[in-house]
Amino acid sequence: MKIYKSTNRKIYAIPMSMFILSLLFGFNSLIYNENTDIILRVSAVEIDVTDIPTAIDFYSRKMGFKIEEQSYSKVKLFSNDIALFLNKVAHQHTVQYYEETQTILVLQTNNLDSAVKVYRNKEIKIVEGKTENGVGYSIKFMDPFGNVISLLEQSKFPSDKFTEPKIYNVGYYVPDLEQAKNFYCDQLNFIVRTTKYLPALPLNHPDGTFAFMLHERDVMFTNLTLEDTKVVIEFSTTELNQCIEKLKNYSIPIITNGLKIDNEIFIKDPFGNIIKIVQL
Repeated sequence: MKIYKSTNRKIYAIPMSMFILSLLFGFNSLIYNENTDIILRVSAVEIDVTDIPTAIDFYSRKMGFKIEEQSYSKVKLFSNDIALFLNKVAHQHTVQYYEETQTILVLQTNNLDSAVKVYRNKEIKIVEGKTENGVGYSIKFMDPFGNVISLLEQSKFPSDKFTEPKIYNVGYYVPDLEQAKNFYCDQLNFIVRTTKYLPALPLNHPDGTFAFMLHERDVMFTNLTLEDTKVVIEFSTTELNQCIEKLKNYSIPIITNGLKIDNEIFIKDPFGNIIKIVQL
């Protein structure tokens, strides 16, 4: 006896032995493990740093983030929709901003010109001056650990005044947008929101809410480890084990620093950007 489960990609045949197991342990869960798409949500951003006191001085005293929780190796900063963490790692990697793929955290300001003056007075290193984009103007600055952050004023679509600092969005710099779409959309199941901002491509979660950005740049593969300073987008899932099986089906390797934590894994995209996936 065979039972068939059709999808938009394949027809799956379940042999008798698997059918008997499904009767014993639950037919629905068996089918779900095999065929269900990965469902991920952007839940947090981690900024990896080598020294927590220095990081607190920069992000709290200079940037203005308030501290919610603090330990020796991790700090949670107060932010809007996306949780923001400072996470201690061992090695400093200074991003070659114009040359390497990277994860970009974008903060929003009410007035970019005023913010630039404040940053210069606080000796915050600006690595790219004022440039125009699809929604306004931005600069790029570097923290003490080599992480590049973007600061944006949404001048083309003015909004009400807000309290700073504020996270605007997150995203990745990639050299090949089609390859990135294959990875993030076809494999991780995010959805293209619109193409009107190309070469910037916003992606949605499967439920239609905004997720993150892909930015096509002439950059090279970055070879990062979990112990290097960097910015990491954290995705959450309610089904981590099924997510892991799907990643294996796509031959996406899980990377590790030797420490096994049951409720989280790390992977890399095709360009070397590290992604954290956690169990809700």
